[in-house]
Amino acid sequence: MSSKMLDIMNPELYAFLEHYVKICQELEYYKKKCLTKNAGKNDHKKETILPIRKRVTKKVKEWAIQTRVKELGLSPKISTWLELLKHDPCVSNESEFYKSYLEEYNNRIVKLNN
Repeated sequence: MSSKMLDIMNPELYAFLEHYVKICQELEYYKKKCLTKNAGKNDHKKETILPIRKRVTKKVKEWAIQTRVKELGLSPKISTWLELLKHDPCVSNESEFYKSYLEEYNNRIVKLNN
């Protein structure tokens, strides 16, 4: 039998095979497209890695106070360590308060970067 006879005898089979080939080609196309897109995302993630802070700067002090105020549910107007001390006796040692915040902050950053 020739291939033309088979085309005539089973047209639904050849229609299915043509459709299947098109689907496979589309799948390959989207795989390649997705792989190149994901490769770009990994590069972007490397660029956005947050640095681990080692020094207690003015900004770190502000963050520490704001975080503690939010934890306690106090007024956001509190902006200094002395004002916070009036409401929370647990922050009696200023340097330890900032160091503990910095340690917690760095632990969060390490988790985010991984």
